[in-house]
Amino acid sequence: MGCILLYFPVSALSDMNAISPEFLSVNTSKTHSFTLNQIIELTPRKYKLVTGKKMSLAQKISLKYLQHSINRKLKNGQPVDLQQVNQDIDATDFNFVGFLMGLFFSIFGVLIAYLIGERSKIKWSWVGFGFGAVILLLILIR
Repeated sequence: MGCILLYFPVSALSDMNAISPEFLSVNTSKTHSFTLNQIIELTPRKYKLVTGKKMSLAQKISLKYLQHSINRKLKNGQPVDLQQVNQDIDATDFNFVGFLMGLFFSIFGVLIAYLIGERSKIKWSWVGFGFGAVILLLILIR
């Protein structure tokens, strides 16, 4: 598992000041290994510059959720499994059933997902619950 230094064309140099040097050193395996600080500071734009892949909407939502959960764990003094976190970044684990459970059954859908015990269903039921809550608030405000 060696490290490589990514080469950027001259036109990309204007974007380089927004990226810290440690982002340029990545793992050459299929999944990229980021440090905890890199994950907290990671944006979809930085991810594309490092990996060469554009993040889908589901991956962007997953990244923001992951960053929020890491910050919450660090604030509470809980350990963070860096290997699992790195898998969660590259994973396109969108779970349609979990999302719909959270969207339509609200908190009960999230509880059902916990009973099922599948990680991606739990995560996406929370996202569906949040999406449904935002939509409900927008309807009530109107």
